[in-house]
Amino acid sequence: MKKLYSKSKIVYPIYRLFFIAIFFLGFAFSLNAQVKVPFKERTSTFSPLKKTYNVKGDFTMIGNTNLTLQNYGDNVTNDNPMIYVDIDNDSKTWNSSSSTLSLPADNGTASSCSNIVYAGLYWTGRASDSDTNNYIVAASKDGDNKNFDKRVISLKGPGESKYTNITASSIGNVNEIYYPNNLDGYMYSAYAEVTQYVKDNGVGEYFAADIALKQGSGGGTGFYGGWGLIVIYENSSMKNRDITVFDGHGYVKGSTTINHEIDVTGFNAVPSGNVGIKLGMIAGEGDRGISGDYFQIQKKNSTNYLSLNHSANSTNNFFNSSIQTGGNQRNPSLVNNTGLDISMFTIPNTDNSIIGNNQTSTKFKYGSTQDTYVIFAIAMAVDAYVPDIEGIITATKIDNVPVSGTSPTTALPGQELEYKIQIENRGTEAINNTKIVIPIPYNATYIANSASKTINFTPNPSPNTLIYEPTTGANGSVVWDFGTLPLPANGDKNSVLAELTFKFKITEDCTLLKNANCNNVVSVIGFLSGTGSVSTVKVIDKSLIQGYTSGGNCQGTAIPTPYITTIDAAAYVNANCQATPPITAFTFCNAGSTIPITAVAGAFPTGATFYNSYPVVSGTTIQYTINKPFPATVGTSTYYSVPPGVGSGCYFQFTITVSSITSLPIVTDVKYCIGENTVPLIATASNPSYNLYYYTSETSSAQMSITPSSTTVGETTYYVAEGQTNSCIGPKKPIKVTVYPKPTVTAPVNKTFEGCETDAITDLSYSKTDINITLSQFTTAGGTFPNSSNVSTYSISYKDSKSGSCPITVERTFKITTICGSTIVKQTIKILDTTAPTITGTLSDVNVEGCSLTDLPPAVKTVAALELLGLSISDNCTTDLKMTITNSDIINGNLPTVIIRTYTISDKCNNQTTVNQKIIVDDTIVPVTPILSDVTGQCSATATAPTTTDVCSGNSIVGTTTDALTYNAQGTYTITWTFNDGKGNNVTATQNVIVKDTVKPTITCAMPVTVPVDAASCTTAKANVTLGTPTTTDNCGV
Repeated sequence: MKKLYSKSKIVYPIYRLFFIAIFFLGFAFSLNAQVKVPFKERTSTFSPLKKTYNVKGDFTMIGNTNLTLQNYGDNVTNDNPMIYVDIDNDSKTWNSSSSTLSLPADNGTASSCSNIVYAGLYWTGRASDSDTNNYIVAASKDGDNKNFDKRVISLKGPGESKYTNITASSIGNVNEIYYPNNLDGYMYSAYAEVTQYVKDNGVGEYFAADIALKQGSGGGTGFYGGWGLIVIYENSSMKNRDITVFDGHGYVKGSTTINHEIDVTGFNAVPSGNVGIKLGMIAGEGDRGISGDYFQIQKKNSTNYLSLNHSANSTNNFFNSSIQTGGNQRNPSLVNNTGLDISMFTIPNTDNSIIGNNQTSTKFKYGSTQDTYVIFAIAMAVDAYVPDIEGIITATKIDNVPVSGTSPTTALPGQELEYKIQIENRGTEAINNTKIVIPIPYNATYIANSASKTINFTPNPSPNTLIYEPTTGANGSVVWDFGTLPLPANGDKNSVLAELTFKFKITEDCTLLKNANCNNVVSVIGFLSGTGSVSTVKVIDKSLIQGYTSGGNCQGTAIPTPYITTIDAAAYVNANCQATPPITAFTFCNAGSTIPITAVAGAFPTGATFYNSYPVVSGTTIQYTINKPFPATVGTSTYYSVPPGVGSGCYFQFTITVSSITSLPIVTDVKYCIGENTVPLIATASNPSYNLYYYTSETSSAQMSITPSSTTVGETTYYVAEGQTNSCIGPKKPIKVTVYPKPTVTAPVNKTFEGCETDAITDLSYSKTDINITLSQFTTAGGTFPNSSNVSTYSISYKDSKSGSCPITVERTFKITTICGSTIVKQTIKILDTTAPTITGTLSDVNVEGCSLTDLPPAVKTVAALELLGLSISDNCTTDLKMTITNSDIINGNLPTVIIRTYTISDKCNNQTTVNQKIIVDDTIVPVTPILSDVTGQCSATATAPTTTDVCSGNSIVGTTTDALTYNAQGTYTITWTFNDGKGNNVTATQNVIVKDTVKPTITCAMPVTVPVDAASCTTAKANVTLGTPTTTDNCGV
């Protein structure tokens, strides 16, 4: 059948319902003194530790009465004469009735696509008023006599041609549930698990016959008798429910006003939305015509109770011989079932008025004022939210030959079967603490190291460990401790988030193969667990599936496991097993007082029952169950395992040998550094024939090998024990694995020392080679090593290297050596010379005659030359020859020019000291004395100011004098000229001024006079003639 993944998902309101909490945290059930057998959760032989079934599905009930009134009436009580109901047309049976099983889907229609998970058969009756025999009922009919056993009922499923005798389950040699004599109204109740029988027969009409009943009158209480079947089923198209069945025997005595309470605690009602509850129960001897009996539930946050009823009874006559099981067909279908009540109905909880969100406890109250009755079976279904993790298993190869599709397949003894499991998250939240467990079938072995895993998302989950645990289950298990399974990143609910592959080898054990009466199949199942990351709702042992149907009326329905491989063992058995007795042997050591059936159940077909003898004889044979473990009797005892749903003669004989191993293996504690690669733990068995089993704690499952983790610092104690088999193991011996941290070290802070060389370091002396030091020395130097006490043994050393000169840089390398290797931290030390050279003495002022700075004396360049000028110079680190001299001048003024010459003396580290010298450059040079020429003049002479040249500037200097510059009298005069350069430098020079008169005077005649002449007379008048006077001029004005 093709594996098909549904493309849609019906989303329901998230209900983590509850309630009668027989469930999650266990239930507290208090029934006062009338509880003859304490009520407890009913588990299946297929899953003996599962008390609550978390399924997509529901429960249903069928059943019928096998006694009725001789003169039937709807409201006639059964204290009247009773006769057998016998409708099966089988002359061998004296009483019989039928009821039709259907498995309705959520819409109420019957579905053939469901898988039966659990079926429990109950029968009950009252057949005596005075009999002291607990079990046997001596009956008569039409003159014939017959003995019935209260512990036995005959059941015939759909399509069966004959009845199968079903014997009540037993705890030890005490059959369940309760068989009183001389007390408690003689009303008995019986139980047997019939899961495999109902699985094999499916839906349809079931007949129950020959219940231990009597015809006739049963006195004031009356006779009654009938049967009921509770079936839990799953169907992937239905919503999630948590379903629990619990049973016991509560007796209510009539004709008294009495009530009893059932305290129910430990459930967790959904945090939001409607809290829906479905209730089913089977009770006996509730008369239709007698009122006063009731069944109530406490209201939320109140001391008041709500009286319950369904469509076939009333609040004042709850136990009224009615059968209300959803309308399925019954034969006979009576209104008055004369003492038998089978009820299945929904408790009204409008507005959560009875059970509120997050409620964790409630109470039932039941009682009577007249009627006598017993309650012995209750079923609860609660709408639930469950994180939707899915695991799909397929077989991929048989002896490396590919196979495909769903089971069954066929293989031979010794062949290898390879399987693949694909993990999906089809829900709305990530699932924390995800774990996948694959029990090894009883007729197969795990092939070492064949399990491998693939993660299809990032980052990988943690712890993500995949191991074979030999002591998980009777035959070991493959366990994948996954971690958190996220939602698919692409939003596709069909995304395969992880894959697991592994191989089993079909057994070649003749003791398992040669029993021809038993079907020999390798039946592979697996379970998923985890916790919703948001809701915190737990997924507990959800079964793997084989995929989804791809066609027909059940298209899209999950195909349940187990994955079946039929072993074709005939040829192998004929060739190899003729001399082998079919006995499996178990050996247990240090077992305590009992051995649970789970310690051996995995070595046999799922659902097998266990006895101390075979064939099973009621009242004699002891059955061992989850509540009745095997006794840990020292020595060897023989037991029998009977697979479910097989014919007579199929059983497995086995022995349990209880011995004691007290020896201990030899171990050596292990040390690792954090993050270091680790190897599997190693121990040595004291006896070479013993196997070694390793444990992560004193209570954990054994493993054949454990590789410790080095991811967390600290000491982890593992354990190892030695033994003959995985069920016979001696005491555990601890192996301490210490994971040390890497040293947490800080170097001393960087330091600076004043000095010239490495000898200036004052704490730990300079060393070019490694020097070991103590922790005290290290911390005194300023280092820290806070986890020194956690790193086991250690050593500390240091080594120096230097570079540079000013400063000298020392790199100090500290090395801390532990089990984690060497840790290096470094300190930088600087050695600085910050001391400047010292100078004593002063430099004298220097006066320099000159015209410019070029006349300055040159600066000296050596310490020695400075010292010749009167100084004493020294340095703490630098010799005179290594010191450098520089100078700078500050110039003020212009002749005189004052120069402050600063000498800077620097050592090799450029530490500097200065000293000043004052130098004065002044112009004290008189101007050039000029040679002046005489100034000569006629009559007078005027001298002009002569010039000369300044020696320094080269400028002309005009002379000045106090003498007159002009002279008019003849003679020789001397002018004294003074030439001043402006710097106070003067020079004088004389100049002669000579006045002469060597030019004769000049006579200028008068102008000629023209005298008119009388022509006639040639005479002039003398009187009219005026002669001019000649003039004389002299250059000197004389």
